[in-house]
Amino acid sequence: MLEKQEDSGSLDEPDSWTKKGWLNVEIKHKPIFGRYFSEIKNPISDYSFAACYMWADVIKLKWKIIDEHLCVLSTAGNEASLMLPPIGSLNDYTSILDQLTELCEQRNSLEVEYISSEFVSLFDNAVEDSGDYIYETAQLISFEGPELASKRQAKNRFIRRYSNILTLPYEDNYFNDCEKLMKVWEQQGYSHEEQNIIDFKRSKDISATKQAMKNHKDLGLKGMVLFAENKIIGFTFGELLKQDTCNILIEKTDKTFAGSAAYIYNEFCKQYWGNTQFCNAGDDWNIPSLAWTKESYNPAYRLKKYKAKIEAAVYA
Repeated sequence: MLEKQEDSGSLDEPDSWTKKGWLNVEIKHKPIFGRYFSEIKNPISDYSFAACYMWADVIKLKWKIIDEHLCVLSTAGNEASLMLPPIGSLNDYTSILDQLTELCEQRNSLEVEYISSEFVSLFDNAVEDSGDYIYETAQLISFEGPELASKRQAKNRFIRRYSNILTLPYEDNYFNDCEKLMKVWEQQGYSHEEQNIIDFKRSKDISATKQAMKNHKDLGLKGMVLFAENKIIGFTFGELLKQDTCNILIEKTDKTFAGSAAYIYNEFCKQYWGNTQFCNAGDDWNIPSLAWTKESYNPAYRLKKYKAKIEAAVYA
């Protein structure tokens, strides 16, 4: 999701957003978000109500319909930013940008996050910023071919090494055990160079994950837990992003159980997403080791993401 910033208070008091007609993201708003997202031809992982809702408290999201466009605003950190480009008709897009100049008054510009290729031509100053990893679901299910030999071997070692391996659909009574697992996951670090970058992001990611877990049924998420040695060592959640693509929003495993990540990924795709052609695993947060891991699953292609700024001087 967004480049998480320390929440030191936004430039505006929270009530000021409400007075301007911006709303908190609530479960009851799912149909509204869904209507706008359904019009997108090739959505990135962020164009999902579940993705917005799980991060809503963490990055203090607000939303508003402006000129028949869904606008989603992050008010955390030192500056507010649009989490997404305005979602709606691409015709006369300048009109919607004109109406967002009120957000630029004291900032001179407003950053727009997570712009997909569908919207990028509408922003003159867009720059590429990572992108989603897209896999062929069938390949994740089969683990066939030399490109995935290491994943195939990791899964087989996991099966040989550990006892009482079991996968079950996620249920609410697993929440406490999954919460304990997240504490273990949080301590399993990256390289020393990356640790400072990711520590803060991980703490926010855990908060977002808990939101998704608590509301998985209302959000329409499918979840699975992985048991080994008579305890939960992994869990994952996903959804249908579009008819032929699943969206894996969450995957957490105890890395001390070697091969657990490959096993749960393979089983989740096999049991839940075999009817899809593609699997979207999100981006890599620009973290090299996470990028290496996602590349190791042999992506079919990347869905590019961009950032841009709405300049008050241009649109005022």
